[in-house]
Amino acid sequence: MNINPNLVIRIDDLPLPQPVINRLYDSNYCDIYVGELVQHTEAELLAEKLDPASLNKIKTVLAQMGLMLGMKLEPPPSLKEWDELWLAQHKQHDETIGRCSCCGTWVCDKCNDPHNDRCVITCPRCKRTDPYGMITVPDDVWRFYCPIEWQRRVLCLDCWNALVQENDGGKYQTKHGLPAWRGCPLPPGGLAQLEAMSEDQIREFLASTEDMPGYLWLRELQ
Repeated sequence: MNINPNLVIRIDDLPLPQPVINRLYDSNYCDIYVGELVQHTEAELLAEKLDPASLNKIKTVLAQMGLMLGMKLEPPPSLKEWDELWLAQHKQHDETIGRCSCCGTWVCDKCNDPHNDRCVITCPRCKRTDPYGMITVPDDVWRFYCPIEWQRRVLCLDCWNALVQENDGGKYQTKHGLPAWRGCPLPPGGLAQLEAMSEDQIREFLASTEDMPGYLWLRELQ
């Protein structure tokens, strides 16, 4: 796919103040790449409660890159395609590429990637900012329970449990992969049960999840 390399830059790599980055990430658009951001109009961003001063800073940075808001990309790449374009740009640093342990975004240590320092996670359901209360789950389980508008975000454990209970009470995740907290799969009783378990009980529980679908990538993130 032929595309302007500036469009494949991540939003948190832009020389913008952290509050502006946070506001963009907390919008309903959940954009990750500049190529996604430029497809929005000024009116759309202002409707997301982005103040005019922040909007002007974004427009200035985009103009310096030869870009502007309201651009049309035909056809617009999917999130998977944006990820593939980013990975292609960093393929020479393959051995230092991995995912952010908090939000799952691709990062490149070789490029002095600022993402880890700028990663601020807000649960889109309850708006709580608490990276230690955030969870990871296998991809298919995530897609089964999580509304499509939140699938590019990170949910806190309380909100995840609420979605699971509202859906099927946890039958699907019990079969296909329990959620994990800080890289550790959670037992049915959640974080409270995990914290109450002895080291031997934790080791026994982890051993029981080794063959559970989806946990290989979780362990690779640690």
